[in-house]
Amino acid sequence: MAAHRRPLALLSALLLALVLAACSGAAPPPEPEPPEPPSAGSDLPGHQVPSVDADAPVPSEGEPGAHVDGSGEGAPLTATTITGVWPDQSWQIEELEGDACADRAPQISRWVLGENYFGCGAEEDLLIACKQVAGDEALCVRDPLEKTAVRIHSPAIDGFTAPSPEAPLPLMVILADGTTCTPVARDGIDHHAGRQSWLYCGENAALLLDISTASYYFDPSGKVWTADLGVGGAAPTTVEVREIIYAGTPEDVQAQGFHVG
Repeated sequence: MAAHRRPLALLSALLLALVLAACSGAAPPPEPEPPEPPSAGSDLPGHQVPSVDADAPVPSEGEPGAHVDGSGEGAPLTATTITGVWPDQSWQIEELEGDACADRAPQISRWVLGENYFGCGAEEDLLIACKQVAGDEALCVRDPLEKTAVRIHSPAIDGFTAPSPEAPLPLMVILADGTTCTPVARDGIDHHAGRQSWLYCGENAALLLDISTASYYFDPSGKVWTADLGVGGAAPTTVEVREIIYAGTPEDVQAQGFHVG
């Protein structure tokens, strides 16, 4: 994939803003009411690239899955890629001392593909997509572009369980033309017809949540998923989506119906 149009450090800053907003009461994009507890060709570093069996059904609205094509940016787009990214031996992994979840107990993470992921702790630690390794130890994605992660410890980690989020939020979205969309903590644009977004794609541009439920960004009815791209308050245009990037281990990506390879 060609170099992204936004500085790599921006993703860390945006994720920090998201955690700050969560602690100050800023609401994330609404989702359908979940049960309790709630809810290719990519050359981005650290990606595990999934693919789906040829006879696998196209997922329904809101399901994190799609037939995956081997094309990268610049190649003809024939299918949207769903990517799970998780730290491996090539990542820089920092050890966080003390009880990492002391400031905020573990709660279900909405940035992942898979079960038993959580976010916790102080906002500056960026612990938004973590999973238990063993006992009181967990590993957390910090910056998938810079390939940085953190190993944490907390008594609250041991025994934590959670279902897969029903409407997972992407860490990053790449459109067919290579435009990169990343999360923001607050929606500061007055969009067309009062629609909302927490995925910004450059100055004054954003992917808009659907009108009927205000919960989904993507139309997954075809192999190439589409989304509504709004610029300021103008009526949105339909754009094709090349890649949607979530956090998730290779095993959990497989459990969602993908093959990693």
